[in-house]
Amino acid sequence: TRNYLDRGEQLAICVQRCVEELCHADHQIERVIHVGDAPADILAAKNYAHHPSKPKNVSVGVIGVATGSYSVDELRDLCGERIPGVWEPIILNEGVGVGNMEAFIRACGL
Repeated sequence: TRNYLDRGEQLAICVQRCVEELCHADHQIERVIHVGDAPADILAAKNYAHHPSKPKNVSVGVIGVATGSYSVDELRDLCGERIPGVWEPIILNEGVGVGNMEAFIRACGL
C-alpha cells in the first residue's frame, strides 16, 4: 500500500526541516529514529533509510514497540537485515519501553 511510502515521505520532510533549522557547522544530524507499533511504521523508516534525500552520513533507526496489535516477530520480520550506519532497527519485546522510559532511552542509544 501507499501508506508506508507516505510516512516515509513525512520522515524525509521532517529531517529536511531539521537540517534547515538546526544544523550548522557545530551540529549535524547523525541519526534519525522513528518509533511505531505498526508495520507501516517499520516500512516507512526502512523506506527513508534508502530515500534519495537522506543525508549520506545519517543512520536511520526504528524502534518497533509490540503493543499487542502486531507481534514482535511480525515487526522484526519486516525490518530485515541491519545495515550498520544506514538501517539500524530495534524491536522491543512486548511491553518493554511502553511506560518504561529507561528501557526506551536505552533503545534509542542515549
